Amino acid sequence: MVPGKPKGKGRPRFGNGRAYTDQATRAAEEAWQWAWRAGGRRMVVGHFGLAVEVVHQSPKRPTAPYPKRPDLDNVVKLVADALNGMAWTDDALCQSMRATKVYGPAPMVVLEWWPIPDAGRWA
Repeated sequence: MVPGKPKGKGRPRFGNGRAYTDQATRAAEEAWQWAWRAGGRRMVVGHFGLAVEVVHQSPKRPTAPYPKRPDLDNVVKLVADALNGMAWTDDALCQSMRATKVYGPAPMVVLEWWPIPDAGRWA
């Protein structure tokens, strides 16, 4: 879990003939890496599934829709990329994904993951 306003993966920026990640995206990725290390978790080896819950601060008016930004898929992309080589060897090994936006008492992003056994795969 990373507290604070949810952040989605920013678009790549270009300058001096190269592509780079903007500072806000880099800071959000570092927050995920810090949270992973602080939790003392080990790397997932093999295929895995992800569930990402984006929690927005409850609005003053209960009928207000969920905020449009950040896009849900960009939040998942930021989390998956941030933890590459740390939580899993490669986010391409993700075989199942669930993402939701909800309201809560405080803004945050919550990650849940699980290993997926390779036993049932085709040989």
